Amino acid sequence: FSVRRGDGGAHVLVTEGVVEVWAEGAEGHRVRLAAGSRAFVADNAAIAETPAAPSAIDRALAWRNGKIDLADDRLDAAAAEFNRYNRRRIVVGDPAIAGERFDGVFRTDDPEGFAKAVEVSLGVPVDLSDPAQIRIGTPDR
Repeated sequence: FSVRRGDGGAHVLVTEGVVEVWAEGAEGHRVRLAAGSRAFVADNAAIAETPAAPSAIDRALAWRNGKIDLADDRLDAAAAEFNRYNRRRIVVGDPAIAGERFDGVFRTDDPEGFAKAVEVSLGVPVDLSDPAQIRIGTPDR
């Protein structure tokens, strides 16, 4: 299983066996998750269980193999995922493209390759000149 902290709670993915989840302070409200299940345990102790296709679990756990597997993910969410693994930050400079959807499998340590793929796929400018960040889209400076 995998537990990943996010905004407002934690995502739990179960690949084999059974896992019991709960929030600290709300131990009386426990949910058992079987292999192939996922849940979001919110900071307020709410637990939202959702069934997941095996392919969705595999995509979500691609980081274990040094990959980011995007399947119809928003550009801003994909950039945030790359930023989890790299010091060089990806900044989506144009809010108009932040919601664009993107597919592909990329190495976690190759934000430049991802940015170049976005440039080609979406036809948006990419600025790689700053060693601290990669800007995608029209600069908002």
